[in-house]
Amino acid sequence: MNIEIKYNSPLQYLDYDVSRYIYETFFPSKITKEYKNLVNDQFKYFKNKYLKIYKLKDIYFPNTLFSPSRHIYKRLTFNLFLVINRKVPFKNKKRRRNNIISYRRAILYKREANMLRIGLI
Repeated sequence: MNIEIKYNSPLQYLDYDVSRYIYETFFPSKITKEYKNLVNDQFKYFKNKYLKIYKLKDIYFPNTLFSPSRHIYKRLTFNLFLVINRKVPFKNKKRRRNNIISYRRAILYKREANMLRIGLI
C-alpha cells in the first residue's frame, strides 16, 4: 500500500524524525526515572514498616487504633502514618487576621444574631 503525500501537505517538507523528537521531548529523563524509583522504594519501605508494626494484612484496613496515652485512642491510617514519618517537614502556618477590626465586628454580629434567635433582643 503506497500512500501519496498531497502537494500542499506540510509533511513533504519534514526532514526530522518526529518519533525521536517526541521521545526526547516528552518522555522522562534518567534523573526523573531515578526519582520515581526512589519514591516507589520509599513507599514500599513504609508500607512494610506499617504492616509490621501494627500487624496488619493490608494498608487499607480502616480501623487501626493506637494509644498515644492511656485514655486517648486515635485512628492511624496509612496516610497519617506517612505524614507522621515524613523525612521533609512542611511548614504549618497559622492563619493571620489581617483586619482585626472586621474580625471583632464579625464576632459582635454573631452575638447579636444569636440574641435575636433566642429572643432576648
